[in-house]
Amino acid sequence: MYGAAAQVKLVDIFKAVKRWPFPHFPAWWPWMTRLGGGPWRAFYQLTNTPRWAATFSGLLWPYVKAPLQAFLRQHPAELLVSFHPVPNYCLARARDSLGLRTPLMSVAQDLVNVHAATFAPGYELYTVPTAEARARAIKWGAEAQRVQLTGAPIRRCFVTGQDIPQQQARLRLELPPAGKIVLFLGNHHGNETLPTIIQQVARRRPQAHLIALTGRNRQLRRRLEDLTLPASLQLRGFVPEMATWMRAADLIVTKAGPNTLAEAFVMGRPVILYAAIPGQETGNVHYTVQHGAGCWAPRPAEAAAVIVQLLADPARRLEMGRRAHALARPHAVTEVAQAAWQLAIR
Repeated sequence: MYGAAAQVKLVDIFKAVKRWPFPHFPAWWPWMTRLGGGPWRAFYQLTNTPRWAATFSGLLWPYVKAPLQAFLRQHPAELLVSFHPVPNYCLARARDSLGLRTPLMSVAQDLVNVHAATFAPGYELYTVPTAEARARAIKWGAEAQRVQLTGAPIRRCFVTGQDIPQQQARLRLELPPAGKIVLFLGNHHGNETLPTIIQQVARRRPQAHLIALTGRNRQLRRRLEDLTLPASLQLRGFVPEMATWMRAADLIVTKAGPNTLAEAFVMGRPVILYAAIPGQETGNVHYTVQHGAGCWAPRPAEAAAVIVQLLADPARRLEMGRRAHALARPHAVTEVAQAAWQLAIR
């Protein structure tokens, strides 16, 4: 939007801190969300109030003070934008301890259950994806005038791709032009549940083309390749043209991640949610189901039954797709970028 006037640098702050255990967080994340999400649920619930988030961050501060200060010295900027709640309190404290006037901006991504640390004090602006998230921000103590409802920022290819006719999308991807398509999304999660769901669906022999996108999850792809199914399953790994795949589908079966949901809403596609990370993503489930944009089916047999029912009910699918699109805010990424620019140049 602003060409050479804007220089953007993306940094993994956990790795930049270079203090154990933070650099290991990305690798540990899948393990923290296993066992029914118990380890993550405990941490989330323990810290998810402004008081406890501040207390926890206060305990961390002596340990991360020096590396965070070094991080800010190494990355001089007119604006710092955080997309993760964990560092927010300490990042603001590090800025203040150096006497910097760099504005801070926090971008909330979960649709409802946004963690309290997302709204740490000292930030000039907080952007949120829904009215429910904005109410949560104010409840957590953020000043109302600093909380901007933008929607969830997603890639612009979804904005440009939302009007592609379904038949044209299928033609681009060399998919069957006729019939129904069920799109299963696994990516980093789904190793345990998704293969069983696909087995259950295939046993019901639906009149549909089944496609599973496994992203960079090689273990999940191997498990799906080893399945013996009474129906054909098309497998793909990472695909850059996700917007086109969503437009080609009739149903999307996915975990309740906020970005995927925001993308599906823009595409106007109903979703069947088979998993949610305890804490932040349970709100995503309630939001989707409450607005009639999808179904919650955490048990494989239940998910398969819902999929088959929706495949046989085009009117209900169409209505769910309309409700999903009504939740979409396709220009959120533009609004967030504009808000960031205004903070940077003021």
